[in-house]
Amino acid sequence: MLKFLGAVQNVQHLTLSSGFLEISSIITTLKLKSKEWNLADVGDDWEAGLSLTCMFSHLKFVEIRGVEGCDNEFRFLRFLLKNSTVLEKVDLFFQSTGDSIDNRRQVRRFKRNLRVLPTASSNIQMNFI
Repeated sequence: MLKFLGAVQNVQHLTLSSGFLEISSIITTLKLKSKEWNLADVGDDWEAGLSLTCMFSHLKFVEIRGVEGCDNEFRFLRFLLKNSTVLEKVDLFFQSTGDSIDNRRQVRRFKRNLRVLPTASSNIQMNFI
């Protein structure tokens, strides 16, 4: 699996089937980085492919860089928090929101909504960076 992931390091769009994730159920760390794509453009049906909660049964650490505070980012994090029973730490690195009042409000709302989500793990440290 590591050879496969190394081979696709320059891919801009990658779709993994839930079957691929099922054989990778011992993943303990998940790091994502938003480069030149916008997670807000992702369709609404992505969550159906991640319906097996056992996929994240060992996940302890999540790091996401380039967070914008969009709805799909929120849904993805809600899914992780709901299904990752041993999750310990979530680090979210927000991209610069500039001087836009609307962007700053969106990020504040995003953070506030994440803080009140129910979680499967009782020991989560969430860092907004």
